[in-house]
Amino acid sequence: MPDPDLHMLADQEELAQLGHRLRSAGCRTTNLLVGNRRLANAADAGLLRATHGESGSVILFNDRGAQRVYFAQLSADTAVAALIACAPVFNDRTVADVTGREGQFEAFDDIFARAGFRSYKCFRRMSRRPAAVESVDSSAMRSLEPGADIGQVLSMIDAVFDPLAEFMPDEPELQALLHRGGILVESAPDGTLRGFLVHETIGNTSLLRYVAVRPDARGRGISGQLIARYLHDTARAVRHDLWVWDRNDRAIKQYIANGYAFTGQCNKIYRFEE
Repeated sequence: MPDPDLHMLADQEELAQLGHRLRSAGCRTTNLLVGNRRLANAADAGLLRATHGESGSVILFNDRGAQRVYFAQLSADTAVAALIACAPVFNDRTVADVTGREGQFEAFDDIFARAGFRSYKCFRRMSRRPAAVESVDSSAMRSLEPGADIGQVLSMIDAVFDPLAEFMPDEPELQALLHRGGILVESAPDGTLRGFLVHETIGNTSLLRYVAVRPDARGRGISGQLIARYLHDTARAVRHDLWVWDRNDRAIKQYIANGYAFTGQCNKIYRFEE
């Protein structure tokens, strides 16, 4: 099978124009979310390549250890054909994700199965409305200031999170998150990072982006203390949101204990099988 005809998108303006053309053409079978800021930034960085055809487009995003696939097509059948046509440039780190309501993934399950993908992971959205927060002993925690050294946080993100299922930030992206929200850290007396929590503010909502504890520091209540401090610091938010892997039972129990509840929205990841 010949390689697909891919061309690099010049910037986010060209990405926006492509999205407009696809919507105008009636390409409603899609996993593209309008206003995806990360994709727009990737377009400006020259990290997006796209196919063009009468039935729609496929967009490939080379994203720090993963190749992410997005498409907008006229139908399920044309989506399958377009994905199969791109298979020569796929690899075992090629993934696609779809966001929707629970129980509404049957059509996408079929599209991706026919195109050689399998279900990989599913993340469920949880939300919390304003509620009283107990005070927490945060003597071992501190909030990083903009411009602070975030090297240890980046290293732990790379070590703990799955790059196929999570968007892995680079240093500029993490610094931007620090400006839009904050980073809480808990350190040992010698300054070694033991745990952290990253959050950002989107309008009146506070989104918990990353929370992790070093393996040899687990079981000491550090993650619970980080979450309690985070909720205290962001108490003015109208809503607190997060996404959690549906098999992370320990984290789910902790979030429920802190007032979070499932919203019924999911983000499902599919992985290509060579």
